[in-house]
Amino acid sequence: KLQFLYFIDSSEMTKRKRSTGERAPIKASKKVKGTENENKVSKGWQWWGALGRPTKVAAPLVSQSEAAFRELVRRYGVELCYTPMMLSSKLVEDEAYNKAVFDVREGEKVIAQIAGSKKEDIVNAAALVGDRCVAIDINLGCPQDIAKRGCYGAFMDHETALECVRELSSQQACPVTVKIRRKQTVEETRQYMMSLQEAGAAMVCVHARTLTQRSYEAPDWDHVKAVLQEGQFTIPVLGNGGIQNAEHLRDVMGTGCVGGMSGEGLLYNPASLYEGEAPTGLQLAKEYLDICKKLPPSHISIPRKHLYYMLAEHWDTHIGVYDRLFKATQMEELRTVISQISSGKHVLREKDAPRPGGRPRKRTKVGALAAPPIGGLSMCTEGGYVAPSSKGKKMKPK
Repeated sequence: KLQFLYFIDSSEMTKRKRSTGERAPIKASKKVKGTENENKVSKGWQWWGALGRPTKVAAPLVSQSEAAFRELVRRYGVELCYTPMMLSSKLVEDEAYNKAVFDVREGEKVIAQIAGSKKEDIVNAAALVGDRCVAIDINLGCPQDIAKRGCYGAFMDHETALECVRELSSQQACPVTVKIRRKQTVEETRQYMMSLQEAGAAMVCVHARTLTQRSYEAPDWDHVKAVLQEGQFTIPVLGNGGIQNAEHLRDVMGTGCVGGMSGEGLLYNPASLYEGEAPTGLQLAKEYLDICKKLPPSHISIPRKHLYYMLAEHWDTHIGVYDRLFKATQMEELRTVISQISSGKHVLREKDAPRPGGRPRKRTKVGALAAPPIGGLSMCTEGGYVAPSSKGKKMKPK
């Protein structure tokens, strides 16, 4: 278990503004090298070094980065994982929710991500889980409509976010990190990140897309590179957005980021960052279900959705099995789905059977398939998903 004393005091100016209710400016001030503030912020690098300076990081995914999936991606090169995104109010008030989403094992190297709109909820939630993780991460990057309605993620008030970072970094026995999305201009992003650093963040993960961009749009890594070149950062910065393989990761690190965080890429291929001989999707699906025997997910919808991603290449020819996957209520039924695909037989639905006279019916391409009808496919790291063979077209979960 990795724990670190991480105390960062507010400056006298910040204390005065908080006591009088005056709103502090977002623009970060320039620091003089060697000051007490800089020395304290540099503890972020000390913490990152104690973690082994990880470069391959698995993103926090709603209901999809549970213990079994974290174990699987670690087997294929991932060095640091996050919990699923956890809503602070539910984490504090709902014991069943707490048990379901915070499935961290003793000694596991994992960052707990919390989302919320109220400082009190976030601070209280952090107190519940802080002693079992290596850091508390505040979600400031979720772009989805549900986050907009709840005023969390990318829609969280900036001053409230800074207050959360200040308070947690001074009270928690583990570092506080943040995950954000880039702003429209380099200067806006730089000022935003610098303000979080000065508030006490030990690490910033920046998604290279803006709030309004979606996962089928290219991330702007030149923007991130310019931010890192112009900023005076004394903490590690991770890159996130569109990282599908090890080559993408190397490109991201070329911007100055210490590593890359992958979400959607790892969902489709948990071995996507692995640089050895990678297994097939079928082999990964079987391995994942084996892990689930010792680390059972809290609900059957979780492994159902994982299999949907890992077996995506098969759904065009196994549409009938696709239907059976999302009707499964037991783990054994999921193993049967894998066996049916492994057999090589194409199981089609009745409406896909040949018409009388041998003329085939019009097939539905995988790109046109709806999202899994049970549980949805909401992902707060990549802002949605692109279905296989959809050629970049955005698909909205039902």
